[in-house]
Amino acid sequence: MRIAQEEIFGPVVCVVPYESDEEAIAIANDSIYGLAGGVFTSNPKRALLLTDKGVKQAGLAQMVENNLIEYCVGVYDDIRSDPDLAAIDKAVEYARSLQTDCIVSVGGGSVIDSGKAMCVTLTNGGKANDHLNLIPAIRSNSGVRVSGKMT
Repeated sequence: MRIAQEEIFGPVVCVVPYESDEEAIAIANDSIYGLAGGVFTSNPKRALLLTDKGVKQAGLAQMVENNLIEYCVGVYDDIRSDPDLAAIDKAVEYARSLQTDCIVSVGGGSVIDSGKAMCVTLTNGGKANDHLNLIPAIRSNSGVRVSGKMT
């Protein structure tokens, strides 16, 4: 489906139904561009809104928070461009303190990729560095930057 595979600039959301978790992951990963894909559940209880300061200041995070209503247990806006594993661990620690069972990422690639790394770490325990086999990483002079596809 073209809309789900190409980057579109503007306020667009693409919702695609799926039959199984495996199919949902395949759909989310089906892009040659490395775009953000998400798989959502119908029964979150304690959602953490993950964003960056710019998106929060623009009011976009507040719009999402308003729609999450009582499911939003907190907002974490300390995601910077190209976060390292220490930044992911700091966000995971905050999520654990709120007993989060759902991450809602609002922002660009760094926020989306951080959300993916957080989900892997929250699901499997420990620190982000413990799960590099599940979190595709790009190594650079500044350290390790999370990126890649959903697992």
